[in-house]
Amino acid sequence: VAANSICGSIVPNVQGILFQSKGFFAAAVNAAVLTVSLSQAPGSDWRLEVSPWLIMALFVFIQVLATISIPSITNRLQEAEGEMRFIHSRSREFCESIAFYRGERQAGEQAEEALQPLIKRQCSLARKAGVASIFTHLSYEIGGTVLPVLTICYLFPTVDVSTYSTLQQELSSMINTLSALLTYAPQVATFFGTLNRVTQLDAQLDALPPLRETAIDTRERVQMDQVDIVSPSRETLVKDVSFGVDKQQGGIVITGPSGT
Repeated sequence: VAANSICGSIVPNVQGILFQSKGFFAAAVNAAVLTVSLSQAPGSDWRLEVSPWLIMALFVFIQVLATISIPSITNRLQEAEGEMRFIHSRSREFCESIAFYRGERQAGEQAEEALQPLIKRQCSLARKAGVASIFTHLSYEIGGTVLPVLTICYLFPTVDVSTYSTLQQELSSMINTLSALLTYAPQVATFFGTLNRVTQLDAQLDALPPLRETAIDTRERVQMDQVDIVSPSRETLVKDVSFGVDKQQGGIVITGPSGT
């Protein structure tokens, strides 16, 4: 039972440290935008003399240095977890024999011998994973929240903290609004495409000769003048044909040379 319960990875996932909404690269953009906003704020007696791209590059450089050890830590944890799972798979052989077939005393002793290293490995892995988790979470918070605040406080020592908080909230609101607008991009594109086709049709109607009759026929019929009839595969069936079908006629059938 103890061996079967020891499963599931406890190695922390550290990918979000770099790429999540509060990750390191997002922190670089956040710091650059807030620095530029504060330097251009009304009443500010300081103007930004450093490029925002340089600020972002500096943040990324600091954050990469802070995360150099994370891959090696994760690799060691995964190796320890692999060894633990190997011992676990070996101990299952004895546990299943005892649980379902009431194995002999020797099987119980072998299971006990296999279980003790498994528990030790599990405890060691839990301690290492706990330390790594604390390190990664601290790096995550420092890169995503603390470091931008310290940068702004250093560049703008006279700015009230509430100003920074307001800008941070506005930036978050702006990003959320931009995300919402992006969700409507396909519908907006479809609308503008339809509007463009209607505009082109209106321009073509305006370009028609003034002597040509363009009045709308309100009678219940289909009237075509000098049109080409094609198949769904764009094969021409009839060229330059003019005809009309009234409601009383019921309909017409157009056939090609083969009768189709």
